[in-house]
Formats: sequence, structure tokens, C-alpha cells
Amino acid sequence: MRTHRLVTALILSLAPAAACKQGSLPLASVPPGAQALSFTRLGTWYYSGIREARRVVITDRAPWQAAWAELHSPFTPQPPLPPVDFGEETVVLVAMGERSSGGYGIEITGVAADPAGRYIEVLEMAPGMGCAVTLALTQPVDAVVMPAAPAASVRFVERRETRDCR
Repeated sequence: MRTHRLVTALILSLAPAAACKQGSLPLASVPPGAQALSFTRLGTWYYSGIREARRVVITDRAPWQAAWAELHSPFTPQPPLPPVDFGEETVVLVAMGERSSGGYGIEITGVAADPAGRYIEVLEMAPGMGCAVTLALTQPVDAVVMPAAPAASVRFVERRETRDCR
């Protein structure tokens, strides 16, 4: 019977997020008239070496190497550093910080620009009522490459969702 419960919990933890009810809390918004920019996702990770919440704009190779090494510090061998042309591109890395279970996630959902600067839309997701989650510590991280921008001109627009699974 206990094995049946564990298998059921595992299956439920793998259920697609679309099956969950969603509630969101907008914390800020992109100004009207800002133009959407294209970006390329470098990766989304749920287990990483980044244990504190962070929003980072990386405009040079050395900090990018350091961030990549920290992100993959629990793993051997580490994957190769993705190439980035910092003359044309900027890396944005967002980390949620360490969480006590699975079911948490973070995602850069959009990039926009206006004369005042760049806006990075970030969505933090948390498990809600009825969600079966792993009991492992997680450290969600997302990273994208966007067209080059000075770090000082970038603002983060945050949104949080709790996804109920009942």
C-alpha cells in the first residue's frame, strides 16, 4: 500500500503544470508602448549551486564564466560554457533561491524595451494546495541571452503564481 502511495505521489508530481489551477499576483508591469524583444533561453534548472535569490545582468565573459561555474558547481563534469558574443548580446540569469521541496520554478517570460531601458519579465511559481512534490531541496534558475544592453538600463518586472493541483 505504501509503495502505491509513493508511485501515485511521483506520478502527480510529474503532471503538467497546465493541469493546475493558477492564481497570480502582479508585482509590477512593463510600461505601455514598450516593444517586445527576442531572446534565446540558455536553460532552466531546478537543481543548481545558486542557493540565494538573484537577478543578474551579465555583460562580460569573466562574470559569465563565474556564474556558469557556480550554477553547475554540484555536478561533475560541468557542461561546457555556452558561447555568448558580449559585443552583441547580454546574459540575464534569475535564481529563485533554495526551496525545501520540488514544485517551485522560475522563468524569464519576456524581454521588452523602451527609451528608458529594458524590462525583464520574471515569473516565480510555487506549488499550492494538493500538489505532490519531491522532498528534495531545489534551487530553480533560468538564463537567457538577449540583445546587448548596459546592466544599469535593465529593470526586472516580477510576478508570482501559486499553482493549486487539487
